[in-house]
Amino acid sequence: MKTDTISFDKQIYYRLIALWVLCEAVLGGLMHAVKIPFTGIVVSSGAVICICLIAYYVPVKGAILRATIIVAIFKLMLSPQTPPAAYIAVFFQGMMGQILFFNLRFFRLSCIL
Repeated sequence: MKTDTISFDKQIYYRLIALWVLCEAVLGGLMHAVKIPFTGIVVSSGAVICICLIAYYVPVKGAILRATIIVAIFKLMLSPQTPPAAYIAVFFQGMMGQILFFNLRFFRLSCIL
C-alpha cells in the first residue's frame, strides 16, 4: 500500500469519507426536513472536522479532493432534493481544505483557519 512514498491505511480513509457523507447527506437532510435553524453551520462543522482528519491520517496530495468528489456523488444519491448551493459549499470546503493542508508543517493553524 505505497502511494507517493507515504504509507497509509485505506480503511481509515474510506471510513472518514463515510463519516463525511453521513454528516452531509443524512444529518443535513434530517435537519433540513425538521427545519432546524443554522443547519449549514452544524453540517459544515462536521465537514471541517472530517477534512482535518483526512489531512492528518492520509497525507497524500489530492486525497481531500478525491474525498470531496466521492462525498458529492453520495450526497446526490442519498438526498437528490438538495439545492445546488449545498454542492457548491461541499466543493468549496474541499478546495479550501486541499489548499490549507497543502503543507502539513502548519497543521494546527490550517485546522483553525
